[in-house]
Order: sequence, then C-alpha cells, then structure tokens
Amino acid sequence: MADKEKENLKALLKYWVAHNQDHGVEFKEWAGKAQAMGEHEVAVDIEKACAQMDKATTLFRQAFQKLSTEGK
Repeated sequence: MADKEKENLKALLKYWVAHNQDHGVEFKEWAGKAQAMGEHEVAVDIEKACAQMDKATTLFRQAFQKLSTEGK
C-alpha cells in the first residue's frame, strides 16, 4: 500500500473509532429516554444497534493497530 494511502487509511480508522464512540454515547442516552417514555421495544432496538456499533468500533480499532504495527 502506498505510504500516503496507508496514512489516510490510518487517519480514517482513527476518526471512525472516535466518531462511533461519540455517537454511541448519544444513542445510549436516547435508548434511556425511549425507555422512560415507555417505548421499551424502541429502546431495545437502539441498544442492539449500539452493541453492533461497538463491535464495528472494535474492528476499526484492530485494523488501525494492525496498520500501525506493520513492518515493525
């Protein structure tokens, strides 16, 4: 992979991790609000989506670490 592209990919992965974490906090807040409104099924769906996003974030973090340790 070209050095410039590799650095761009690393920057994107780092951004995606932070972006997902920021949105995850917001989504969890809204799941709580939905629960408080009595919208239990909606809250469950939001919580499930958060869990999937957490899995994606973990994979983005792993990919970033792999790129960062290549050739060392």
